Amino acid sequence: MKNKNKTAIFYAYSNNALDHLAPYIFLCHKKKIKCVVVYGEDFVSRKVFPNSKIAKIFKNNKIEIYNIPFFEKKGFIKTIFYFVWLWIGIIEYKKYIPNYLKIKLKGLCVRLYNRIDGNLIGKNIAKNLLRKNNNFFVFTDSCISKKIKNSFLFKIRNHAKIITTGHGVWQQKRKSQKGIFVEDIAILMNKWEAVSKSYLKRKENVSCLCF
Repeated sequence: MKNKNKTAIFYAYSNNALDHLAPYIFLCHKKKIKCVVVYGEDFVSRKVFPNSKIAKIFKNNKIEIYNIPFFEKKGFIKTIFYFVWLWIGIIEYKKYIPNYLKIKLKGLCVRLYNRIDGNLIGKNIAKNLLRKNNNFFVFTDSCISKKIKNSFLFKIRNHAKIITTGHGVWQQKRKSQKGIFVEDIAILMNKWEAVSKSYLKRKENVSCLCF
């Protein structure tokens, strides 16, 4: 299968996940594989903004970004949420906008976000991406306790290979933790993490590329 027929989906729920996924995004891009980066929970709620340096690399290399609010505008709450989310992005770095107004809008954004059906959004992400791509795989971090992410992975798991990578240095005394789903492939940071993933046949120890 030629690389141009493949698509790599990268789901990052926050900046710590984005940091660890970024090297793989860049490597896939260099291999002429189409890359789509999904900005998940913490970006959707405006808890954080994407790392500016990483975002600039994506922009310069024309890597596709999937901002969830742009695709979730059906219904009154979602429509209001979209415009609040959009305005926060516009005014965040404007020095002449009072901080209290920014804080108020962020608070409103979080309240609206908490009223949105995360399970439905996760399914919608998978459906939207499945329409555009026939052959793809999904990179994500090993943290899966997120409502949108969980739903997205469960919906897409029968249509793509799921590859996980951690976002913290594993230490010898860490306990083995099997998630609520089993990934197809795990990218590991050290031998201790390999032990924790003993239930997987396909895994590769590459250390941690983001360091």
